[in-house]
Amino acid sequence: MSTSSSDHRTCLILAYQVATLTYPDDSLLDLLSEVDFRRALELLLILRSSPRPVRNPLAFLRRAISENWTPTTIPRRIDRKRAALEERLGTPQSSAPYHPYNWLED
Repeated sequence: MSTSSSDHRTCLILAYQVATLTYPDDSLLDLLSEVDFRRALELLLILRSSPRPVRNPLAFLRRAISENWTPTTIPRRIDRKRAALEERLGTPQSSAPYHPYNWLED
């Protein structure tokens, strides 16, 4: 391990500790080491600014990387029951309200 990668890893450890007040696992450090240092800091900012407590930081960061989240984007809350129902029925998710036909008004 060279000095620059050691310094890079040390900086990532300190940044993670600032963001979460806990020590990162090796798997988290490996994930953050794979991305650019600036992007790793953005990911930690996203983790820190999450509106709800993050139970699984590794999965959260993987998703943030795969979906290209930025500090200015807010993660959307998903209605899991509705998503599961729509997935079973094969209909795409839509946020448009449902307007049923009212035959009594005719």
